Amino acid sequence: MKQPGKHELALRMADLARAFSTPRNIEDVLENVTATAKELIPGVDAAGILLIGKGGSFESIAADVDVPHQLDVLQMQFDEGPCRQAALADVVVRTDDFREETRWPQYSPACQPARRTVGIGIVQPGSDRPSQRHHHGTVQSRRRTGF
Repeated sequence: MKQPGKHELALRMADLARAFSTPRNIEDVLENVTATAKELIPGVDAAGILLIGKGGSFESIAADVDVPHQLDVLQMQFDEGPCRQAALADVVVRTDDFREETRWPQYSPACQPARRTVGIGIVQPGSDRPSQRHHHGTVQSRRRTGF
């Protein structure tokens, strides 16, 4: 995939801003965000949003393919992983190759569809309270050289 030029990126960001300016439901907005991330970030194979709620409940939404959901299920099953960590503790978590990753000993060997991940926790005011949801956006690549 060719990396967009500055002009193309500015046009795409303007399109995105226009799309957000009209009233829409949250699912449509998040689906647009993941589709745009996949379009604009070179090497991204999959994108999705993980919502973690009270008591460890979770919802995997706005994924453009099934891989983000499958990886979210594994992270919640093992109680570890980059998306979970980004959503609950850190703002940004990145790994370059899960085959060499040691932070998540159960998750890393189980998530071989994704070689590389960048997770961004979306922190809202008061989201550290257990009653609040934690939001997380992620992009993944099957290639070590992706993004």
